[in-house]
Amino acid sequence: MLLSAFVVGLGVVASVSTPPPAAVPPLSREQAESLRGKLLELDRRAKRARPVAAAPPASVLVTQGEINSYVNLVLGPQLPAGLRNVEFRLDSGRIEVHAMADLDQVKAQMGVTSIWNPLALLSGMVSIELGARLKCDGGFGTFEVDDVRLGPMAVPPALLSQLVASATRTQQNPAGFDILAPFRLPYGLKRVRVQPGRASLEY
Repeated sequence: MLLSAFVVGLGVVASVSTPPPAAVPPLSREQAESLRGKLLELDRRAKRARPVAAAPPASVLVTQGEINSYVNLVLGPQLPAGLRNVEFRLDSGRIEVHAMADLDQVKAQMGVTSIWNPLALLSGMVSIELGARLKCDGGFGTFEVDDVRLGPMAVPPALLSQLVASATRTQQNPAGFDILAPFRLPYGLKRVRVQPGRASLEY
């Protein structure tokens, strides 16, 4: 849920002082299945593990290519209607994402009718870009969203939060996922360290 929820916001606004990121590896079923296997093993471990005092730290490494392949090839059917071409870039402590979205479908899903809603100013296929830093402490994480853009328009993080919450509502969680609120890391993870091109999941 954490990965698919963050996908909804999508994208990064790159600073002009930031050097161009490295090329993103092409999607592959092999990479998607590699990440699926790692997540299944983390899930099995979390269900059978018992707290052990002073247990040595361990971690699982996931790559940018695995994440992009898994999101597009495995999670694709679960993504909000109209969302496509999701691309993650990982840097030092920072997650950057870019995607394309059909705003007409997004607005219909959210029930946007007010002309004062920033989404009312745009329609059709637009790029969605955002950037955020993931802060972790004691098994909990927080996304510090830097900027969000829908096409040419910058929008406040609060609107991103509304978009994510609307798209992730379920019977079990009718309020949806609040991307701006602290959350418990999945699989009993203690920390996620985001590095250039990869992330270390520590447990």
